[in-house]
Amino acid sequence: PLLWQLKSARASDYAGLEAALWAGYTAIRPAAAPHRALLEDFIAARQLASCRWLAVNRHHPQLRETAPQLLAQRSAELADFLTGGELRRQSPTL
Repeated sequence: PLLWQLKSARASDYAGLEAALWAGYTAIRPAAAPHRALLEDFIAARQLASCRWLAVNRHHPQLRETAPQLLAQRSAELADFLTGGELRRQSPTL
C-alpha cells in the first residue's frame, strides 16, 4: 500500500523511495531477484483492490460524487499497466 500511495503522492522521487524501501525490507527478509521484478505487479494488484473497495462503497455519502470518476481513472491506469508494465498513478488517494 505504501508504494501504491507514493506512486501519486511522491512521483518525482518515487524511484529512490522504492529502492530504499526494497533495500530496507530485504535487509531484514532477503528476497530473490525474481521477486523484485514482481513488485510492480503487486502495486497494480493494490490498485485493483482499491477499485473493488470503491465499487463496494460507491453509495457512501462521502464517495457518492467522486467514486465514478475515481473508478474510471484507476481503471484507465490499470489498462495502461497491462500494456506497458508500469503503473503510472495519477488518481488521488482518498
